Amino acid sequence: MIIPVLEDIRKRKDERKKQFVEVLDQICQISNEIHRSSGGYVYNWSADESDLSLKRLEELHSQLHVLQKEKVHPALLLLSFGSVKRRKAKY
Repeated sequence: MIIPVLEDIRKRKDERKKQFVEVLDQICQISNEIHRSSGGYVYNWSADESDLSLKRLEELHSQLHVLQKEKVHPALLLLSFGSVKRRKAKY
């Protein structure tokens, strides 16, 4: 009776670890892209298995969203600069 419960707990913990690894991989990848393009350092992470809470996962998701916006923002600036430059060239 206890063994199925323990297996379920292990399974849920493994799933949570997977979620953390996926988010941390994305954070690492985007951070490296941003910092390499600006000549900065390479971001590295290590999974801290002592805190696999939903709160921590939500914090990481928030950090990921900020980085995704930061990555897209320079691209939008370049696109808008290019369109302004083209408009000025017509005059």
